[in-house]
Amino acid sequence: MFVEIKDTYNEEYFAVARHNMVYNQLVPNGINDERIIDLLLRIPRHKFIMSKWRNVAYSDSILPIWNTDLLANENRFIMPPFALARMLQDAEIDENSSVLDFGCNTGYSSITISNVAKKVTAVDTDRKLLKIGMSQELLSQAKDNVVFQVLDHFEKNSKGLEFDIIFINGIMNDIPKYIEDILVEGGRIILIERKNNLAKIVKWTKHNRNLFKDELLAVDADERLLVKTKRSMLY
Repeated sequence: MFVEIKDTYNEEYFAVARHNMVYNQLVPNGINDERIIDLLLRIPRHKFIMSKWRNVAYSDSILPIWNTDLLANENRFIMPPFALARMLQDAEIDENSSVLDFGCNTGYSSITISNVAKKVTAVDTDRKLLKIGMSQELLSQAKDNVVFQVLDHFEKNSKGLEFDIIFINGIMNDIPKYIEDILVEGGRIILIERKNNLAKIVKWTKHNRNLFKDELLAVDADERLLVKTKRSMLY
């Protein structure tokens, strides 16, 4: 079913845009987890984007979080809805899952995950982005089970932590050793790898302290979605 989008940027417009995103982009391409469908219909993705591109937040595109004429060298991008939805579906998160959302940006993925997981730790290099996700308006979309942390603080205190699922919010070709160490036996790391100009969703599963790789699906992803693993100096 196609719903016509009105040429006015109000909440009704965005609600219709979410409907079109889900039923014209995601469901026809294999997103069938009803929990994910319900959340992506409900959570206001456009409010996690602080740029002139907010009005096309529900297009299946890589979009800048900040205005492109600001912080040009440090601009961050939100991944396309289909790639995110497919990663969430393939991660197989349930109500018993402790999840690390690594490179969470403004927290769209974190708040989505919080509604299906037991606990979410959302980590990013940039305090400014985390503050957006921690706003009262956006946190109201989450369950009371999500904690936001700056990456350097998380790294210093990661010893002894354990996660069932580590959700890498974008492209990471080389997983840091400490990330492997905090994944439980049988746990999963879901991410995008991009090699030889081809990007694929990849799931790593831990067995006998080793990671085993399962390549799942080619997706639209480029260097704009590289996940930062070092602290940003722009606070």
